[in-house]
Amino acid sequence: MFIHILTSENAYHINLIQFIERNFSIQEHGFIFRSKRFTRSKYKETTSIESCPNYISLLRSIPQLIRAQKIYIHYLPYGPSLPFWTVYSLFSSKLVWVYWGGDIYAFKEKNRNIKSRFYELCRRIIIKNLKNISGFLYEDFEVIKKVYHTKASYTKIIYPLPVDFLMLEKALIESQPTKNTVKTILAGNSADPSNNHIELFKSLEGFKDENIEIICPLSYGPDKDYTSLVIKEGQRIFGDKFKPLTQFLNTSEYSKILLQVDVAIMNHKRQQGLGNLSSILWLGKKVFVRSDTTSYNYFKSEGITVFDTLNIKNLSFESLIAINPDDAIKNKTVVLNVFSEKHYIELWSNLFSQQ
Repeated sequence: MFIHILTSENAYHINLIQFIERNFSIQEHGFIFRSKRFTRSKYKETTSIESCPNYISLLRSIPQLIRAQKIYIHYLPYGPSLPFWTVYSLFSSKLVWVYWGGDIYAFKEKNRNIKSRFYELCRRIIIKNLKNISGFLYEDFEVIKKVYHTKASYTKIIYPLPVDFLMLEKALIESQPTKNTVKTILAGNSADPSNNHIELFKSLEGFKDENIEIICPLSYGPDKDYTSLVIKEGQRIFGDKFKPLTQFLNTSEYSKILLQVDVAIMNHKRQQGLGNLSSILWLGKKVFVRSDTTSYNYFKSEGITVFDTLNIKNLSFESLIAINPDDAIKNKTVVLNVFSEKHYIELWSNLFSQQ
């Protein structure tokens, strides 16, 4: 059996489990959440799912882990379970790290305190003992090799995106053309500080007198004080042109907002928000990401046209907004090919066949 160790239940995990239910023998897969709760009704009754929120429950799972063919740790952040996996990695070659992005860069917090230094030591031991590391962008794997000097092999996978392209298509068809001359800019994808909102607002400040609307998704994030700071600064610079989204929206509601967007600008210093960006690119919108990120390099390697967030301050308003229709069509085609069920199956089948 393949055991998947997951963090708390979220849209990506739900989509992954349902994808495996659709396309693989579910009897060969078991899922363990590192949180207290999950919604059982979202999955098939025959799917093995349990919760191991603490050390005691993790220890109880040892017999199951011993019997497993492979153990996939989806996301490897600093946390109290690291000592357990450190010891386990010394006696087993079954572990596979499926990285997301944020977990790669945990090492930047290693000198914060004694606990973080201990967690980093644990991660170094675990990563040293891994035979295989899996994730989306190879450029992220190169960061891991550079920092941790691992000899593990790399296997590419893509998490099935929690994006309903059929719903987007329906919303696009049903949307009515408008003569509205307001240009809508999507700034960031969450209230996480990694969005670097304040820096982004400053790069857009020169356009504050243009006929624009700044939509800023802030419904998800770990720090309410940071969210308040972002709203305060956004309103100071852009006034009532700044529209913070502080309430959770369902997929249909959020799709309608994306339809209004003319330009999406991300200012993360690492790979993040690819699911959001894929929806926006599929809709033929213009996208900016930082040129010093693995995301930017990936898009360019796939032939997807994106623009550099770091260059915004050098652009005229017309250059900021304009997009070549041919680029929009090409971007949509590439996104459909890369983020397709067929491609997902091919990649995950390859991962599950690794010895």
